[in-house]
Amino acid sequence: MTLDTYYYLDWMAISMSFAALRLLGNKSRWGFLCFVCANLCWLVVGWMAGSFGIVIGNALFLVMNTRGFALWKRAEAFRTQVHVCDPQASVRVVR
Repeated sequence: MTLDTYYYLDWMAISMSFAALRLLGNKSRWGFLCFVCANLCWLVVGWMAGSFGIVIGNALFLVMNTRGFALWKRAEAFRTQVHVCDPQASVRVVR
């Protein structure tokens, strides 16, 4: 086995995974997109290696990371709305 057995896709995938962890640790939603790219690389590596466990696992991770990116974007949009508290009301009014 050599370093380029999988055309360096495995190295690219692990590098992007570490970059994604750093981005998410710094509270950047771009970490999810970096994980999506890494998952796609791992899918190809798993297919080339004939490991259906890697393929299925990373397909599920791909769905979870795509969902995480979408939910983060929706939460960001919600936070940018103006929240006004009415002292007379028992609920918060969003305008």
